[in-house]
Amino acid sequence: MNSFLSQRPLEVPVGSFAGLFLERIQHYADNPALIDGLSGEQLTYAELSRHVRVLAANLIERGLEPGEVTAIIAPNSIWFPVALYGIAFAGGVYSTLNPMSSPEDVRELLKLVGATRLIVTPQVFERLRDTLITLPLKDIFVLGVSEGLTPFASLLVGKPLAEERCRDLQKDLLALMFSSGTSGFPKAVMLSNRNYVAATEQVTAAQVFRRSDTILAALPFFHIYGQTSFIGSALSQGARLIVLPALDLEVTLRVIQDYKITVAPVVAPVVLQFAKHPLVDHFDLSSLRLAISGASPISADLLKSAADRLKVPVLNGWGLTESTTTGAVSEPGMPKEAEGSVGRVMHGIEVRVVEIGGNQDVAPGADGELLIRGPNVMLGYFNNPAATAETIDAQGWLRTGDVGRIDEHGNLRIIDRAKEFIKFKGFQISPVELESVLLMHPAVADAGVVPSPDTESGEVPKAFVVLRSPVTEAELIDFVAQRVTPYKKLRDIEFIDSIPKTPAGKILRRILVLREREKRETHAVSGDRLEDRVVITRHGNVLSICLDRPRKMNAFDRDMFIGLAKAMAIYEDDPGLRCAVLHANGLVFTSGMDIVSSAPLAARGELRIGDPSLVDMLEIDPAVRRRSKPVVLAVHGKCMNLGVELAAAADIVIAAQDVTFIQREVAVGLFPFGGATVFLPAKIGLGNALRYILTAEEFDAQSACRMGLVQEVVPQSQLMTRAFEFARLIAQNSPSGVKAALASVRLAREKGPEAALATLLREVARLTGAEDFKEGAAAFLEKRAPNFKDA
Repeated sequence: MNSFLSQRPLEVPVGSFAGLFLERIQHYADNPALIDGLSGEQLTYAELSRHVRVLAANLIERGLEPGEVTAIIAPNSIWFPVALYGIAFAGGVYSTLNPMSSPEDVRELLKLVGATRLIVTPQVFERLRDTLITLPLKDIFVLGVSEGLTPFASLLVGKPLAEERCRDLQKDLLALMFSSGTSGFPKAVMLSNRNYVAATEQVTAAQVFRRSDTILAALPFFHIYGQTSFIGSALSQGARLIVLPALDLEVTLRVIQDYKITVAPVVAPVVLQFAKHPLVDHFDLSSLRLAISGASPISADLLKSAADRLKVPVLNGWGLTESTTTGAVSEPGMPKEAEGSVGRVMHGIEVRVVEIGGNQDVAPGADGELLIRGPNVMLGYFNNPAATAETIDAQGWLRTGDVGRIDEHGNLRIIDRAKEFIKFKGFQISPVELESVLLMHPAVADAGVVPSPDTESGEVPKAFVVLRSPVTEAELIDFVAQRVTPYKKLRDIEFIDSIPKTPAGKILRRILVLREREKRETHAVSGDRLEDRVVITRHGNVLSICLDRPRKMNAFDRDMFIGLAKAMAIYEDDPGLRCAVLHANGLVFTSGMDIVSSAPLAARGELRIGDPSLVDMLEIDPAVRRRSKPVVLAVHGKCMNLGVELAAAADIVIAAQDVTFIQREVAVGLFPFGGATVFLPAKIGLGNALRYILTAEEFDAQSACRMGLVQEVVPQSQLMTRAFEFARLIAQNSPSGVKAALASVRLAREKGPEAALATLLREVARLTGAEDFKEGAAAFLEKRAPNFKDA
């Protein structure tokens, strides 16, 4: 077994979490313990100790039985530690919930742990009133004033409890904390007194906090991180906590300045703000000696940027609710080789690195799933033996679900959550790695990367990005592509206003994943999808034909050819359709061929559409029908190879101002086998056609317009509107006349003007007898719009 045992042993004191705490803080007496950073209200250590003992006595007097669960649903306040330790000293079990939890979640979570008493703020109660009154709660205590509820303050008056209620410190529950585990609805994590005592000792042994420190306490106390780091370790050492209900940047900076904060434990999003936000420069933060990031992975570059700006070390830590938040932490004065890691494994903890989803240890220094063992590891999941067995094995190893490695210096480096890795064609891609690269771009304020369903690759990485300043999707995709291996590059970006996160700063990927899945499902059923490559939508007598393979840059493979051929056949065979607009989704109109799937077929001459009933717009298959109806092409972004051929084959081309045309097939050893060799010389002249086919030079939309490949250049925002305007104008005309005009142009191009003139009289005679001609003549005489019907 290739486990890594911390070289720093831990002796866990015998005693309870609350008992040891009260014993230690008696040395600090009248020193300030907790100060409200907004109101200035404070508690000394002597007051804190007395309040805890009095609360415990009153809870017992009101009938609290040993092991009975009291829930706390409240934001941070100086009274939160009083409630926590008071419940513990009385022999009860506490369970803490996010005050922003939905009514449905609160109902299910309180039922899950069997809570009989509740401590809330007036605001939380009012929001959850309809839910709470339906639950079998014996008492609801309010931190403030709310009609009909018992004030929490009334529990702080009376005789203190002299001795803590006895319990089995190793096996009996102290807390039921919520965690999603490896997946699914939150589970109740069973933590004992020994778990909390061990975790507190581990944080203290890491020497992050000092007695002389003034500590920013804005991370949520309902979270295990806040409980062991602040309520446990920092207060046990006699530090001063400046309590804030949330991590608002401006308020946080002002409190650091005004209270001379020395240690600022925050989360990754705040580290990002420390590194980039202009507000930071407007406050005096010189009192800081260090900042700490925890609760979610963060890149070494971002940590360094924040440290350079704050001019203090920014430490990093790792743990989870199931390990009572402890695991590893970087420490003050860490060597350079530890930068970007979460430091060394904490005192008394063992770590193994195994194959993801397996139990085989990986080679030293290799990536794998982290397993952890120590006195801080939970007892299991409450009333869920199956989930417990999946998470903790018979030897006590806890499967964390995190992927990381231990380097040659003994530093632990976290890569990502195993369940959040993106599976791209068998490769595993870390969202955190891509987020870290995106955050290096000066225009990016925040980012979240998730898997997006993809029919060809299984999943592809997609980024949701919050912008600080303007930047295009293409620029960001290129920025990332230059910094990662090819299979890791982003395939899609969506700009949004904010990234959903927990109060502890973790990205709520499940929300982004759900949003993306719903979008892909909606997209999949919009219009008619052909060969999963082309989407057609009818707009009256105009057919929209959309190349919809954006993550492959709309590259053509056999399925794309067939999808377009089917779309053209539907267009040709429907007499109600009189014009088509061909366009594409994504950043690139088309990159030409999908080299992997199409090049071998092309080289063997097997790239055929095959079904003679279909329509070949590019004329690569002589056995397939040619089109007879008009096509307007709307082109944007890059238009490469077969994209140029589509432009040459179309009747009218509208181009966005940013379009770049390029024929690079010859440059990569391929023959331009599509319609370019036929259509392009006729459109732009043989000399120009040979120049661009043979040299692979690029030309822009204006050059294409001057040569005649493009008829009009418009801003990107007007592209589709203008294309459909042209299509509707064409659709208003006589179908017979339009077809005849296209046929005449085709004949002139293939056999010369004389051939077209030779058939002119015969064609005029044919059209004169058509219903369209008769309707047109009648409309002219009657001074009305014609009503054409012929196909």
